[in-house]
Amino acid sequence: MLSCAARESDDRTQYMVVADNNFGRKFPGDKWIVGIGESSRGPADAGVQARARISEQLESSIRTEFKSATRLDSKQSGDATPVSSERHSITSESIVRSTFEHAELIRVIDDMGTCSGGLCTAVAVLNRDQAAAVFHREYSQAVIEFQAAATQAQVLAGGGRVSDTERSTLVSSDAGTSVVRANDVGAFASAYNAAARAYKSIDTAAARSASVGRPIKVAADVLAAWSGLRAARSLVAASFSPMVTVEPPEPGRDGEIVHTIIRALSDLGVTAAASSTCSGAVHLRPSSPIDCRRSRMGWDCAATVRISAAGCRPGAAEYQFVIDGERLSGTSQYDQDKARSAARLAVTPEAIMDGVRSGLKDFIPLD
Repeated sequence: MLSCAARESDDRTQYMVVADNNFGRKFPGDKWIVGIGESSRGPADAGVQARARISEQLESSIRTEFKSATRLDSKQSGDATPVSSERHSITSESIVRSTFEHAELIRVIDDMGTCSGGLCTAVAVLNRDQAAAVFHREYSQAVIEFQAAATQAQVLAGGGRVSDTERSTLVSSDAGTSVVRANDVGAFASAYNAAARAYKSIDTAAARSASVGRPIKVAADVLAAWSGLRAARSLVAASFSPMVTVEPPEPGRDGEIVHTIIRALSDLGVTAAASSTCSGAVHLRPSSPIDCRRSRMGWDCAATVRISAAGCRPGAAEYQFVIDGERLSGTSQYDQDKARSAARLAVTPEAIMDGVRSGLKDFIPLD
């Protein structure tokens, strides 16, 4: 027979399985992860709960791996090293995405479930080696994608092995230092962002494999390539001043949004200035209309940030993206002007930063 107990620790429920010797021999802890589920709604729901217990264990372990890796990188690299700050950024995003995505690897042991007194109990297990094999494949695929994107980005930044003829069409040189030309910033940004996404996948696959007790050590050449790519990104960012120009508003219109966008870009590590001349890598034309409606509770106003972006090279196409959401809103029970003002005040650099990052990712390399 099986019994289970639960205790609160670190704001999550830890499940401990007390099993007879036969269960221990069949599912030893070094080979299997076990979850116990209970439900008063029947054995099927108990099985769902048992699966969820395993997912919770793994997600908690993945978050711990991310945090440990961040501390280790910071200690080994030093605060001034670009790898440390980017690693922290990547792992912070990955923590949000630490959901265990391979539910098919978890199976419920049908002949071990019981129902008694209106309460059903189910047992689910996950094979550590089987899960690790999946994560190793994901890691290997991510490494291939990273190496391809990183190589392309380094070539565009002047660090790849290309012929002099090819180099002259990709980069310019200032005092012997190769930098991306304005015409090629979009291509570099695309390659850089592809490498960053692949590196996040490498990071995630390694953390997931470690969560099942089968750690993967990220290859030294991958870490070195990422560090070099971060340095190239800094060089590219420093080669434009400003990198982004923002169209000044007409008198009396949208003045705040121009300065808000410039501050958001500054927080993303990008130099920007208000100018009607496209002199950097990309030029923005923003607007921030506010729409209000009367509801049963009063006035509801919502701001929408619309940004048209175009590269500064001749003939560059213009692209528009929109930033909106609940954060850019204001309400007032009786006064429409107050609700409108609250919505305008809600348009802060912090509120629009993610939208700016997403909208410009194919134009410029962002932190």
